[in-house]
Amino acid sequence: MTGATSQECEREDRRSRLRPRPRSTAACPTGSSSSKSDFPVDSPGHPSSNDAQDIVDNYRCVCQQLRAFRGRVLNHEEKAMVEEIGAEARATALGNRAIERHQHDEQEDTMRSRLRAKDGDIRERAQFSPCKEQDDVMDRFLRRQEEEHQYEKARLETYCGKLQRQARQALQAAKSAQRQALIAETDLEHECNSSRQENFRLQQQIEELARGLQAQRRVTAERDAEIISLRERLSMAQAREEALAQQATRSTALKEEVESLRKCLEQANGMVLFKKSGVSEEAERAKVEARRRHLREQRRLIEKDLLLEIETLETLSVMTSKLSDFEISEK
Repeated sequence: MTGATSQECEREDRRSRLRPRPRSTAACPTGSSSSKSDFPVDSPGHPSSNDAQDIVDNYRCVCQQLRAFRGRVLNHEEKAMVEEIGAEARATALGNRAIERHQHDEQEDTMRSRLRAKDGDIRERAQFSPCKEQDDVMDRFLRRQEEEHQYEKARLETYCGKLQRQARQALQAAKSAQRQALIAETDLEHECNSSRQENFRLQQQIEELARGLQAQRRVTAERDAEIISLRERLSMAQAREEALAQQATRSTALKEEVESLRKCLEQANGMVLFKKSGVSEEAERAKVEARRRHLREQRRLIEKDLLLEIETLETLSVMTSKLSDFEISEK
């Protein structure tokens, strides 16, 4: 008697664990009147219809709890993935999630069909078997249902842990990529600043070289103009030098002529002047004096021209030396 009481207590304990709390029609539907009519009326020697209905209600509640738990886990993981990974990874994860959800739904449908078949078999045997055998069958069914519930729960927890690890790995990869992007951006900014500074320095050097080149061009143009002017002056000086040489030749001839005239005059002064017809001695002397003054005037002009030409030649020699020095410096 005591053993039977302990077995009944254990069965009642298992039933209470599987029974939904609180029991309501919204959370765990109890079924329609047609489902209750499938069981025979309570009679001595037969199992109660309330026990079979409790089994069905417990099965439905367990399925609803599993579905709700799975939905919460999936929603939580989807929200975490939306917050932590990018659009491409999110799309891939959601696609994999849809495939896994479809597979899980197929497994759940298969399990439901097996449970329905087992439930129908139990109901059929419960109508013709004694109470003890029906209780054992019910206990085995409840144990299998609890084991399947625990297995499904462990599988879902494993799946959630896997998703969490994948999410953490994706988050770490995203953070690593972000750090690398920041490092690359910093390096690129440093290179851009260095390049801008180098370009600014090169631009300043180019401007300085351009200014120096312009100044050198101006100096070269001025020197070219000066060289052209000096060459023109040199050609003019050479022409004047040739003219002076000709004048010097003429002055030398005049000097020789003056010298010959002077000698003639001295001879005339020392000789006795002979008289000619119609010409007196005073007229001859006046003519000689006029000739003498004319020669002195020409001599004075020639000496003046010679002095000017000498100064010009000295100036030209100085300019020629300067021009030679300038051409040597240019080379």
